[in-house]
Amino acid sequence: MLYALWEGFVKESCQAYIEHVEVEVATAESLKPAILGYLWTPELRKLSGGVGFDKKHNIARLALTGLKKPVRFGEAERAVDTKSNLDFQVLEEIARHLCLDTASLQGERKHLDALVNLRNSIAHGAKPTGMEVSDFEQHASTVVHFMEQFEEVLRRAMHNRSFCATA
Repeated sequence: MLYALWEGFVKESCQAYIEHVEVEVATAESLKPAILGYLWTPELRKLSGGVGFDKKHNIARLALTGLKKPVRFGEAERAVDTKSNLDFQVLEEIARHLCLDTASLQGERKHLDALVNLRNSIAHGAKPTGMEVSDFEQHASTVVHFMEQFEEVLRRAMHNRSFCATA
């Protein structure tokens, strides 16, 4: 359940961050390349596979016309895919797409990955052995700390407009 709180918090707070970006940035040309690529994911997904003439043409058209369009993320991008295993590597991947600086969270990597591993063991039928109340309290404290730290990452990004090309 603690893991579910962590994953839900990241999904919801990243969605709020994406909505903030939509309000703050008028057109896509103002975005940094990483978040612009994330914005264009639905269109780029159609271009997978080889890049022949037609796909190159579509990429060029997207680049020429897409920059002037308003910033509106697709439903799948708003949902923020945590891959049902929101370990530190997945968190970093989400952060790269959204221009979030997670350097301040590096020290928490082992704790977060341990929580995800415990969650996966339980989800796949293993019973945690030797789990004491103090262990649960430590995991609960860690999850709250993760959420507070991630909230600070989001606040800094919004304050610094980290998603903007001119930031």
